Amino acid sequence: MPSWIKRPSRTVEVGANDGRINDPIYSFVMNHKETTCILLIEPQTELIPFLQENYKEHRSVTIFNGAIGPTSTIALFRVKPALWPCYNPPYMQDAPFYRVPSGFASGSKKHVLDHARGNLAVDLPLEQCIEELHVPCRRLIDFRGEVPFLDEIDLLQIDTEGLDDATVFSCNIDVLRPKLINYESAHLGRERQENVEKYLLGEGYRLLRWSGTDVIAIAETAFDQKLFQSSPQPDQGRRSRWLSAWWRAGRRRARGPARPLG
Repeated sequence: MPSWIKRPSRTVEVGANDGRINDPIYSFVMNHKETTCILLIEPQTELIPFLQENYKEHRSVTIFNGAIGPTSTIALFRVKPALWPCYNPPYMQDAPFYRVPSGFASGSKKHVLDHARGNLAVDLPLEQCIEELHVPCRRLIDFRGEVPFLDEIDLLQIDTEGLDDATVFSCNIDVLRPKLINYESAHLGRERQENVEKYLLGEGYRLLRWSGTDVIAIAETAFDQKLFQSSPQPDQGRRSRWLSAWWRAGRRRARGPARPLG
């Protein structure tokens, strides 16, 4: 997450993986166990024990083994779990054997093949290393009654490897109104990026591309709830004041790495 976001207390994370390694919210949530609530959504059953272990000390966590989507099930492609130990990761090389190959499971078979190609130390055709699985889906609003903070979400964190737009569309944004929505846009392609941006702008959010891969959608209530860093550091203070002015004016150009999309 951007350093100028004050870490939120009520979070939904879609695509949680093991919840800890390379995770944007884990450290804050676990350092504030008494004041944070979190819903963790992860479709791969093999990762649920790791997720449960990493959050076992947290008093207010809900874990759903499934996905967010408009239908009852969704198809995902991935490297077969039996082959995870055979994967030679080109990045995060110090991570446990499961973390990288499980991290690029996707609704796009090509996405998985592209990541797996040349990195599996097995004498098998690449197609035989990939499997399709069907996981249960729910809309985010379906968790009402199970997750008490669902109508007061500070942060909706989405990383679903190319399904981020479909995930956003299935999160009932018009009803639940998360204050901040961070999603990965890098795997969407131009047309799908434009569609999700148009949708979020139509729902009253302002958009910032704050990294090469991620966009954050900001609701006006994020300023009302003081979710931005009020740090004594000059750079942080300037960023917070600029964000507020940018949102309300709607015309200011971004300075630094963040780029306004609307």
